[in-house]
Amino acid sequence: MSEHSAVTRPEQGLRSGSRRRVRRSLVTRWLGAGLATLLSVTTLVLALTGRLTLYIAPETVWFASAAAVVTIIGTVWTFTLPWARRTTTITTTGSRTLRRGPLRRPCSGQAAR
Repeated sequence: MSEHSAVTRPEQGLRSGSRRRVRRSLVTRWLGAGLATLLSVTTLVLALTGRLTLYIAPETVWFASAAAVVTIIGTVWTFTLPWARRTTTITTTGSRTLRRGPLRRPCSGQAAR
């Protein structure tokens, strides 16, 4: 084994890793949703004040405004979804489709299945 191999420390349990994963998930969600909402609100304000035509063609203001409204609805909808959930992997093998759920680590004291 190399000196640089991954070794788990006793003070780093599954709970601290789980907290980190939840925190990272929340930060990622807020960053993406926050930026999308900020750009959408800016687009709507510029459209309502008539200044959006300084940046895009006047014929496409309605499309940009509609896209901004859809984006705001989408970001609100995102927060109704459960957070810190891993995605399901779908593998197609020939005529069969295999679905795998989230990976689970065995708790301390339990053998791996």
